[in-house]
Amino acid sequence: MENLTAFLNTVEKPDLKNILPIAFESPHKVSAFRKILEKHPEELQRFEDFREKSMLDRIEKWLKANGIEPSFR
Repeated sequence: MENLTAFLNTVEKPDLKNILPIAFESPHKVSAFRKILEKHPEELQRFEDFREKSMLDRIEKWLKANGIEPSFR
């Protein structure tokens, strides 16, 4: 959920910024977020890229904290 909030803070389009918080009311927040973003393909791609980068950052942090040097960067 922190990814959704972090991404929402990067959205510049006022209409999208106003409607995306509705996704937080859904029991399937990520799916609802994607459904809203489907009407904005460039933002959907940016969201997917944002999520991937965030996930890789968390994995890299965990690996380093456990003495493992990541090989994917």
